[in-house]
Amino acid sequence: MKKGYCGIISVHFDSEHYLVIIGGVGTSSMNTPKQPDAQYSAHVTNNTAVMFRGSTDNGRSNKLYMISFTKTSVDILEVPNPGGSVQWPEGRYAHSSVLITTSSGPHLLVVGGSPVYDVWLLDINKRKWKELINLPANVTNRYWYSLSVWSVIPTTNWIIEFGGATAYTGTAVIELRYTSDNDWSTSVIPLDQYQDQLRRRILSDWENLGTEKQLQIFQDCLQLQKERKFYEEQLQREIKEKEQIQQDREKEQQQLLQEKATLSQQLDDATTLLEQAEKDKSSLELEYNEKLKVKVAEILEEKTQVEEKKQIITEDYEKLKVKVTDLTELLEEKEEQYLKEKHIIIGTNNDSEEETIGDTPNDSSNGAGENSSGGGATPSTSTTPPHDSINDDPSQLVHEVESHTTDEQTIQQSDHVLSDSDGPTATVSCEQCPARNDDESSTDQSTTHSAASRDTLYSGMMYYDKKQAGHWKAMYSVVRDLEVLKRYFESEQGSSIEYDNVVDSFKFIEPNGTLKLTLHTVQEVGWTVNPDRKPMKLLQSRVDQFPLNPSYATCSMSVYAKPGIAKDSLHCPIELTGIDPDTIICINRSPPFSSSMRNSTSSSSSTASISQTRRETEEGTFRSDIAHRVMTECTGIIKEKVGLYPLIDRLVEKRMISDAEKGQIIDTSTGLTANQRMDELLSLVKASIREDGEDFGLFLEIIKQENTRRADRLALTLLDNYRRLV
Repeated sequence: MKKGYCGIISVHFDSEHYLVIIGGVGTSSMNTPKQPDAQYSAHVTNNTAVMFRGSTDNGRSNKLYMISFTKTSVDILEVPNPGGSVQWPEGRYAHSSVLITTSSGPHLLVVGGSPVYDVWLLDINKRKWKELINLPANVTNRYWYSLSVWSVIPTTNWIIEFGGATAYTGTAVIELRYTSDNDWSTSVIPLDQYQDQLRRRILSDWENLGTEKQLQIFQDCLQLQKERKFYEEQLQREIKEKEQIQQDREKEQQQLLQEKATLSQQLDDATTLLEQAEKDKSSLELEYNEKLKVKVAEILEEKTQVEEKKQIITEDYEKLKVKVTDLTELLEEKEEQYLKEKHIIIGTNNDSEEETIGDTPNDSSNGAGENSSGGGATPSTSTTPPHDSINDDPSQLVHEVESHTTDEQTIQQSDHVLSDSDGPTATVSCEQCPARNDDESSTDQSTTHSAASRDTLYSGMMYYDKKQAGHWKAMYSVVRDLEVLKRYFESEQGSSIEYDNVVDSFKFIEPNGTLKLTLHTVQEVGWTVNPDRKPMKLLQSRVDQFPLNPSYATCSMSVYAKPGIAKDSLHCPIELTGIDPDTIICINRSPPFSSSMRNSTSSSSSTASISQTRRETEEGTFRSDIAHRVMTECTGIIKEKVGLYPLIDRLVEKRMISDAEKGQIIDTSTGLTANQRMDELLSLVKASIREDGEDFGLFLEIIKQENTRRADRLALTLLDNYRRLV
């Protein structure tokens, strides 16, 4: 954009400054109306200016305008010319004007122009013109020139002219004074008297100020001097502080260099010690290897001796086996002979009884008595052979085996041979060897104990020991009596233990079984769960030793939450196997509150909120915002423990979702997975709970309708999380 003969002013609004170009001749990027030679003053206020018209397309103009600016618009107001006897300057162009500020308000001074040569003064507030007369031609007879104002004193302004297109182009100074009778006086100050007149005006103004005003000026000067002295002292202090800071920084740098040198020396010493330790380690390893070789040699020698003893025992065993075989054959012969003799005697007795009965039927008692006392030739009717008929008694056999070897292992092997042999030998061992009966009794007792151990009911409970902010020790203990566990930890740990309200009851599947805990992957951001030992297993035999050995009945895990990163609650599943029933427990923790969260709420308001929410919970109502947060945090555990289709039917029955919404979720044509369908369903439930907190209570009732311990634990977990957030 190029312009000539235009006006320019400064405006200020919205804490920003702008330059405004008015009128002129030349090209413009904006379609603004033509306004050549528009004359103006400086802004009357921050966003207001006054303009006295110049040359236009219709010729010279004497119109007066008040212009108001905003950031997006310009408001131009024309001041009407009343005409008649009211003074009003004629139309002109190439004139100049300045703004003069006095105690009576702002005024616009218009000087010269073509083709009229006069001077006019406008009272902007009153919209009245006044012509100033008695000014020489070198002041009024000018156009295309520069005009400026200088306020010498509050009542005196000097107007300075320079240049122009007429014969008068030199510098001229006009003095414009506002008199006490609300009038103006004008005079021309020659340039050679400029400095002298300036001193006179200042002294005159000083004299007119009076003693009180002069005293005020002196006091202001003193105050300025004091402030200057204060700022100079402050500057000196800042300079000294800066120097001190620089010195301290240099000292710190020196200290850091010294510490660096010390650390470097310590590092060198540590490296030397490490190298020496490696050498010592090598020496110890060599010494240990030598000792190990000696020990191996001793073990090999002992092994050789054991092999020799084993060979001797094997030979004795073969001899014993031959002896037992011979004894077995002898016993078979003796038994066969005994049976033959018994058969002959039994036949003879039968014949004698028949004769007695046939000859003397009335003396049966006597015959019987004779038979009873008939000389003891009749043997016993027992199937067990008499001891005097067998020369080799089994107990004597055992003593004979013991006489051949004194090694305990050999005795056990001989017993094994006797008990496991076939035929009559096995019969003798079962009836005559008490050691075999004891083994069978022990086996029966072991079987009874195993059955009892399988029927024993155990209790498992999760509890937490808070170490510090964002760090817990999560522990799962298994005991027979849960109250014993609680009393033990109350006495050992005090009040730092936080118990879980969920207690698991189960039995071990196998006798002296093993409970295995499998930790699932942590899904929540900012949380870490690390087992204190791997694998996490609890043996039934060691669990039974509680409280003598408490660590045998407990698996512990370290839980960490990163402050500011862990924002969601932790629900880490742990699968329990090796028990009946199998179950899944959870580590449930809430992220630690940051200092900003703790400071945002006063203690009194928090106490009031907790009390109010507890009353609401006892009355059966729930806050929708807290209930919605619980549902959001526990979405994962709900999806793990609740089936999709039974939950849909119960939600429709309770009118928490509609039949149409049910149809959309179970529609197989959508291609959604079961997990995605559950997400859609829980989104509807959470939306319903956000609208009405009572729906959270309905949802808890729906979960409990499954009528399982798993469902009861889930409902209790949701309710505990709600109370915790309250």
